[in-house]
Amino acid sequence: MPNRADQLKPNFVLGGYLPRTLDESAVLAPDPQAWMGEALRVSMNAVGWSAPNPAVGCVLVKNGQKVAEGFTQAYRHEHAEKMLFQQISPMTRDWSDAELYVTLEPCSHYGHQPPCLDLILNSTIKTIHVACVDPDDRVSGKSIEKMTLAGKRVILGSFENECRAWHLPFFYSRKNSTPLWAAKWAQTKEGDLADALGNSKWISGKKSRAYTHWLRQKYDAILVGAGTWIQDQPLLTVRDCAPPHRRNPLRIVFDPKGRLLEEGVNLPCSVEWPLLIFSRADGVAQFSGRVRPGLTVESLDHGSEGNSNASVEGLVRKLVERVNALPLQSVMVEGGPTLLGALFALNVFQVCHQFVGCREFDLRSQNFKLKNFTGNDYLKVVHQKIDEDVLHEWIKWS
Repeated sequence: MPNRADQLKPNFVLGGYLPRTLDESAVLAPDPQAWMGEALRVSMNAVGWSAPNPAVGCVLVKNGQKVAEGFTQAYRHEHAEKMLFQQISPMTRDWSDAELYVTLEPCSHYGHQPPCLDLILNSTIKTIHVACVDPDDRVSGKSIEKMTLAGKRVILGSFENECRAWHLPFFYSRKNSTPLWAAKWAQTKEGDLADALGNSKWISGKKSRAYTHWLRQKYDAILVGAGTWIQDQPLLTVRDCAPPHRRNPLRIVFDPKGRLLEEGVNLPCSVEWPLLIFSRADGVAQFSGRVRPGLTVESLDHGSEGNSNASVEGLVRKLVERVNALPLQSVMVEGGPTLLGALFALNVFQVCHQFVGCREFDLRSQNFKLKNFTGNDYLKVVHQKIDEDVLHEWIKWS
């Protein structure tokens, strides 16, 4: 987790370097102290692509200039360091005065790829900057120790908070063997998530929505309630963020009352655009005639019906069971105040993304205010203006 007392550096958010999420060409201002920030920006090219591996980035710097970079490829393919070394191989130049910056400790074990550590040990590079120690027990400090014993100069902790925030789903799921849960919502300054009729388009501005779409790539799944699905017909895609558009997330709808069983409810989906519905146990069979590629319907635990704590607890159990099946490292909830409030009451969220917009509603209702969230149990790490909106991001300290 980021350090308890520190916010992230300006323009760095839980989704990485904020300008990069909005503009593919965005770069960091020249700063000899910010090369690890550049490695983090490079890592963002792997968003939504490398999972379940972390989206690692690295850069090689010589004489104050970046000479090579790499980021993690699709699962089972090359890691970030391998991609970088391919750019400088064969090593016809002396790289002893170059410095390597990597957002996560290089792996030291064999998996689908050989150890990245070996590439570094066999190179002439003498100085390696590592932002974060890998929490994987197979690595967890071993690579740092081996590099030090081999005479390398290892420097730890540059941009550590920012890189830990970027790698947070990997860190949390690896440590706890359960998905990280993130809450996302937009609200007015008065705390309304919608007007009295349930209309919420649009509280936040275009750039805030684009950043939300970027987060949809970072997280493995997006969860909404049936009410949000019916009212807003959300696409839940990554269409408006900066490229790359690596994937659309698994979309999950929580439907304990079986509202989506009604004919006429639109359920767009495909193999590339999957939709998972959790519905009442006695109603799942009614979906049999609407089966199509990309659509999966599962029942909640028997007796978990209605909009009650029992049904929400059943949903959480079902998704935790899927952590190894998918695998599922993270879930972002974009539901309305009812679903968000119920999940806050169960204390499931480790991350919160709150957008405060300038819009005001003429018709207001207490039904559309968020309950059970005060922020007291969280550490605010981001307070960032996005045009006329304000982004607040919290993590739970644990």
